[in-house]
Parts: sequence; structure tokens; C-alpha cells
Amino acid sequence: MKNLILTSWGDANVRTDDPEKIFISLIAKKRMLFIPLANNGVPYTNKQYYDLWINQYFGKFGFNGKVDMWEDLSSKSEQDLKEYGGIFILGGNTFDLLDRLRTNDFTGSLSKYIDGGGAIFGVSAGAIILAKDIGTAYYGGDADTNRRRLTDLRALNKIFGFSIAVHYREDVDDENLFKYANENNIKVIALKDDGAIYVTDEKVKVLGKSDIYIFTENKRIILTANSEIWKQDIERIAIRNSVQDDKKNKTTYSF
Repeated sequence: MKNLILTSWGDANVRTDDPEKIFISLIAKKRMLFIPLANNGVPYTNKQYYDLWINQYFGKFGFNGKVDMWEDLSSKSEQDLKEYGGIFILGGNTFDLLDRLRTNDFTGSLSKYIDGGGAIFGVSAGAIILAKDIGTAYYGGDADTNRRRLTDLRALNKIFGFSIAVHYREDVDDENLFKYANENNIKVIALKDDGAIYVTDEKVKVLGKSDIYIFTENKRIILTANSEIWKQDIERIAIRNSVQDDKKNKTTYSF
């Protein structure tokens, strides 16, 4: 069963600790893998992230195992991933990340790792690449530049056929997300800076105090904080009864 934790992971003053706690519980006593390939050393070098933050940060949540960092995937395989109880994929430029993950078909190895029950903690770009495609990275306050000139934006597609938008700003990003959903016929899950979800084969659970938003071609669906939506309901989203959202003058659904 897949175990995916996705978050925008914004300001530490507003985000919840729930994602970290779940991630550590899933890793148990195994090792953690840190993949910083979207980061490009900004604002820190990857080594600084590893030494001064990642390798210590998760100790607050009970993790005392070993953390390995991979900056070169050219010799890595599905077999190598089996040593790890969880993989932490850092944010940054989504197009850079996807391009680098395609090295030596590492996306295929990562997909098999997920299908085999391996836990993934995806932050920002690290969350977007777990979705159907990465086109949402073009939008929002932290929009990415496609400096890799990727034309194939297909990603791992592990979230019930949805794409993911991060750092979502209510009222500001809605128009672009509706446009994206319409033009690409793809539903989008939008996460605010303090937003996070836990995705398994059966359901999506909203973590923390932030509501989550799903955009279809003409509907904005609210998944309230600490709620969960089961697979069969996700598949029926398009036919839910609507509640008018007067503030935005568009159809809004609430679970």
C-alpha cells in the first residue's frame, strides 16, 4: 500500500507537525533517504541541509536512524531503494527535479518503491512530482521556470489521477487553477503553505488545521481540516451536490 505525505511546507510558524510524525512512524527502524535534487544548493548547499537540518530535524519526532543523501542517481536502482523505510524529497524547481529523477529511469524505480509500500515525504516540488503531471508548477507565487525545456510533463501519477498545486493562495490562484483543470482535463489538489495530506490506496487524509482545495473544470471542492475522503468518494467528486460560495461567485463543494 502506498504511503505518500505531501505538503507545501511553508513557514514553520504555521505548519503542522503531523506529516513528520506520520513519516517517522512509517519508517520505523529503517534508514531514511534524502533526495535534494530540486534544491540546487539554494538557500543552502545540499550538504548543509543534510548536516545541519535533515540529519537532526527528524530527531524531534523520535527518529534516531541513519539518513543517507543521494545527489547522483546514475547508478541507483530499485534494489538500492529497498534499504530505506522512507524517502524525503526536498522542494525547489519542479522541472529540474523531474528531469534529474528521469536519470537511469529512476522514476520507474521510485514508482515501484511506492507501489511496494515505501513511504514518501514530498515537499513542494517533491509533492508535485508524485502527481499526474507537473504543469501546475508554472503557476502561483512560487512558480518555477522550465529551464530544462521539458515538453513531457508527466510525473509519477500516484494520487488518483490528480495534479498537485503547492503554496496555494486563496482568491489569487483560483483563476489559473480552473484554467489549468479545464485545458488539461485534470483535477488539481491545492495545498496552502500550512497544508498537507496523507495519501494511501484507499483515501486522502487532510493533516493539520488547513483546509485542502480540489479544482475541477468548474468546481472548487473543500476538504476540511482533519477530514478524510475515501477512494469511492474521490471518484464521485464530479457529481456532488453544490453549495454556492458567494465570496468567489463560483460553485464550491464541501466534505
